[in-house]
Amino acid sequence: MTQEPGQIPLLMRSEDLATWDNWLSRPETAALEQLLRSQVPEHSAYVWGGAGMGKSHILQACCGAEGLDARYIPLRDLIDLRRSRCWRMPRSRVS
Repeated sequence: MTQEPGQIPLLMRSEDLATWDNWLSRPETAALEQLLRSQVPEHSAYVWGGAGMGKSHILQACCGAEGLDARYIPLRDLIDLRRSRCWRMPRSRVS
């Protein structure tokens, strides 16, 4: 049985970590940036997107701003999500 390729953890020095100072701000990410940069500790956000979209950068920037370490754990490493065990919600129709 072959194992699916996954993300390889990289050892990074603190000076290599992504911060808000080196984040490339774009109009389409403005709402997300405002949410994540706010000082309200009770909020949470689910960030998703394709490879190279900046998800890890955002994680590191948010944690670094609070003086915390960032760790990325792919959801598939925590939960067995084989298609045979998943079900799909029916799409609702909007009139």
